[in-house]
Amino acid sequence: MKIYVLNNHWCLLAEEIGRTDTSIELSDAYVIRRWGTTRGIGQIAIHGLREETILDPLAKKTTINPREITFEMTCDDENFTPEHVAGWMADKRFGD
Repeated sequence: MKIYVLNNHWCLLAEEIGRTDTSIELSDAYVIRRWGTTRGIGQIAIHGLREETILDPLAKKTTINPREITFEMTCDDENFTPEHVAGWMADKRFGD
């Protein structure tokens, strides 16, 4: 999975399933509403979701414009799969 930081400061966590010059198709996408980290967004990419992290689910398939991306990070944690995130979400409540 990857973390996409968009020009409007939204942060998305998603699995990239396709890319062209004009669009990136994502599946299992979430808005990272609250990072819940002490060392920035990169802490999630390196160490995984934190207890304090809040994710808001998007549609099963979501498309973004690659020109809107400020930067993207591939998540390092070997357990960082769509299934892992879905299981983590099942143990959490949606938002505040």
